[in-house]
Amino acid sequence: MENIKNFLNKILPIVSIGIFIVWTLSLIFFSQIHPGEDVAHAWTIAANTNVLQLIDLMKVEGHFLIWYLCIMPFAKFPNLYPYAMSVINWIFCLSAIIYMWKKAPFHNFIKVCITFSVPFLQIYAIYPRCYSIGILFLFLAAGLYKDRIEKPFKYLICLILAANTSFVACIPAGIMGILFIYDIIEHYIKKPESINHKLNIFILLMIIFNLTLFYFQFWGVSIPDYETARKTIIAPYIKAYYGNIGGLFLTEKIRMILLWIGTIIFPIMFWKNKKVFIFFVCSEIITLLFFTFVYGARIYHTCFLFVFAILAFWMFKSVDNTKDKFEWKSIIFGILAFNMLFINIRHLDSPFQMAIKPILEDNELMSGKIYSNVPPITLSVLLPHIAKKGQTIYDMEGRDLSSYEGLKLYFTKGAKTMEPDSFAKNINSNYNNFILLNGSFKDNYILGKKYRFEIEYYKTIKDNFFNKYINIYKIKNLREI
Repeated sequence: MENIKNFLNKILPIVSIGIFIVWTLSLIFFSQIHPGEDVAHAWTIAANTNVLQLIDLMKVEGHFLIWYLCIMPFAKFPNLYPYAMSVINWIFCLSAIIYMWKKAPFHNFIKVCITFSVPFLQIYAIYPRCYSIGILFLFLAAGLYKDRIEKPFKYLICLILAANTSFVACIPAGIMGILFIYDIIEHYIKKPESINHKLNIFILLMIIFNLTLFYFQFWGVSIPDYETARKTIIAPYIKAYYGNIGGLFLTEKIRMILLWIGTIIFPIMFWKNKKVFIFFVCSEIITLLFFTFVYGARIYHTCFLFVFAILAFWMFKSVDNTKDKFEWKSIIFGILAFNMLFINIRHLDSPFQMAIKPILEDNELMSGKIYSNVPPITLSVLLPHIAKKGQTIYDMEGRDLSSYEGLKLYFTKGAKTMEPDSFAKNINSNYNNFILLNGSFKDNYILGKKYRFEIEYYKTIKDNFFNKYINIYKIKNLREI
């Protein structure tokens, strides 16, 4: 019997990770899930900027530096989109899962539930964003938690790397870092002979380095109106807390109240370990406050709350894993992890995703000069695809939306309608000129003081799911008067 148990313990990680690999790779390469505007925009930034420009663009992009540095070498080759960034992200997520199997002090049932949970199996491994790399560094830090005093350099470096991947990873990494500094001070008070001046200098330099990076990336950061107006915590994690019940008939406000109650009740299991308790409560409350009052949350944000729970339980078990005393807490966490297998999510294509294929197959359009008054955030999903054709899109002032200056327009509402004279100056008469419009072409574009040109309706590209469309017009007979 013992031999069978040992065999199952050996084979279970291999089988679980194998299924994870096959499932996630099949979703990446064979499913109909398309990368959205955020993914496309990140690739366009990495493809068209240098490191200094990249740091500056973080103010309008709203994300952190490390992910862009990872994809930058590959983004210089347009034909690698989107699979290069998908595979890079997948490697980070798979590495986090493998490390969790090797190092996490969890029962195998819990590890299986985490591996096949919706956040990891269908979100973080599939969406090529900056979140999986942050999870990997946080897991590495959790694995070093019990040895953080003996291995302070490794522990602190993992936290610093995690803090520079995304805002949702920066919150737990920052709190773990503050608690780590408290642990060092506490250790020195108890054992003053163990004071390590090199470590103290290193910690100080890393704090200064991080603050400097944050300053250059986020001083004067702008948050778009359409994000600040959507300050809600969506349902996936709420369903996890409450057994997947209530998602269909409870109002958003009630679900919000239940989520806050759950955030207060769940940490009680960590009460005897005050540091872990503080970590979990602060991580969740700061995140909830941010996504309630500052920035609209998406599913990959809210599922990070589950990552916080994993980290807290990992830290808790690593310092005292006495089974008899804490088995009931493993059962509670196991129930939470099991519920994460059944979150209901929908992979939605981005607006105008359906427009990509007909645009790319239109040889006349691809050989022309394309202008647009459509908000850059809407068009961003098209830019990496048309870059494969050696093409781009220009705004009404003639700025390349893939350029460094054009990328700064991403969070704006789009260039305003210009006077005919100004617009005509930007048209290149050596090309077939096209313009993409949200609506119909206005008559006052046709007559100008210095230029005349005619317009011809060309086609409409439409996303039926979102019921949105763009009209394409062709500029004809441009002439200066």
